[in-house]
Amino acid sequence: MSDVQALTPKSIVPMDRPDFVKKVISFDEAWQVAQVKRPDLRANRKNIENNDFKMSVAKNKMLPGLDLSFSYWSPGISGDRILYLDDNPFLGIIIGKAEGSAGDAVGDALNFKHNNWNVALTLTLPLSNVITRAEYVKSRMELEKSQLELEDNKKFAMLDVNDAVREVETHIKRVEAYRLARELAQKRLEAEEKKLDVGLTTNYFVLTYQEELATARSTEIKSMLDYILALARLDRAMGSSLESWNVRLPHIK
Repeated sequence: MSDVQALTPKSIVPMDRPDFVKKVISFDEAWQVAQVKRPDLRANRKNIENNDFKMSVAKNKMLPGLDLSFSYWSPGISGDRILYLDDNPFLGIIIGKAEGSAGDAVGDALNFKHNNWNVALTLTLPLSNVITRAEYVKSRMELEKSQLELEDNKKFAMLDVNDAVREVETHIKRVEAYRLARELAQKRLEAEEKKLDVGLTTNYFVLTYQEELATARSTEIKSMLDYILALARLDRAMGSSLESWNVRLPHIK
């Protein structure tokens, strides 16, 4: 065993290491996901639906209405009933009297003895109503405002997604570059250690290459962590952070 190997401390192996799983996603793919899952865009679309419904209700209040109603009932007649000639009370000729009681009235009602029905057709023509027109104008303005807010948020979301995609692509290149640098530093150290074994170099150069390798490993790990953070930002920009961590929220009705 060489002197350098004897002085070199034991390697510290961390339990958890950042994994580099290359994830390439285009802007078009990310934007399609963002339009469906971003909470702000979903809230804007729901707000547009609510305002459109309010405007429809306000508009209907300004339109004429035509209502058809039908009713049917069978009354029960209690007490004595006067009998007229030809059953025509307009003649004024009384020919007798039919006795009746409360029980007979209930029986007549349950047996539908006397049929009464009514059909009504009602046409409502709204006059000039300042309040109704004001509600319609207000609801229309709120709908237009919510539509403009959606367009503005879409522009912001597109920039956010685009920056996140570019950041991921940049960190992928950084990780690959620093990984190559670490591999080269590893090979230089191995070559220098072989030269030390045959006496063609000194401990100083071996220690120098060991330090370069440690620095290269540290830089590579940091670039991998930056890449993971960039992926997290991309998930946030697309609105899929919860799904990436397999988090499911209950649906609120």
